[in-house]
Amino acid sequence: MPWIEVAEKPERNAVVASRILPTARDLPANVLRFYVEFSGPAEADFDRDQIRLTDGAGRAIDDAFLLLGQELWSPDARRLTLLMEPGRIKRGMGAGPSHLPVFLTGQEYQLDVSTGGRPLHKRFTIEAPRLKPLNEADWELTYVPRARSSDCLLLRFDRVMDNALVADEIAVLALARD
Repeated sequence: MPWIEVAEKPERNAVVASRILPTARDLPANVLRFYVEFSGPAEADFDRDQIRLTDGAGRAIDDAFLLLGQELWSPDARRLTLLMEPGRIKRGMGAGPSHLPVFLTGQEYQLDVSTGGRPLHKRFTIEAPRLKPLNEADWELTYVPRARSSDCLLLRFDRVMDNALVADEIAVLALARD
């Protein structure tokens, strides 16, 4: 996979990658997606060659991401979804080199995104895959704000969760009454 070399200084007024999700340092070997958030709409100016996944020794990992005919951008073009190649994440898909796992437990990796002359790096370590289904009973409310407060409700999950799905699917349904 080609890699775009970047300048030391960001281009003026350039849209740049600002965050890579999930933010956890330790990720399960069966992580299915990453999200790249940008400082502004980036869909028109972004190219897949601006993404690189490397192992702990800095070797590029080819064919780690699913290539689709159209990239998966949020409606505001500020978040790109990177899907892992399912044949390299799911178990029992085949024995050929194209089905070897992307991630090995205990190993370190780095995801690099280069935009606007500024690289963004996410380093992470792979832990054992998560095979247990989600169970809301395993979640913990660690802080419940008082009624009419603008404080955040804090919910602790038992695993790394998909940021975009949590944002879309979890909401406070009713307000407390005095």
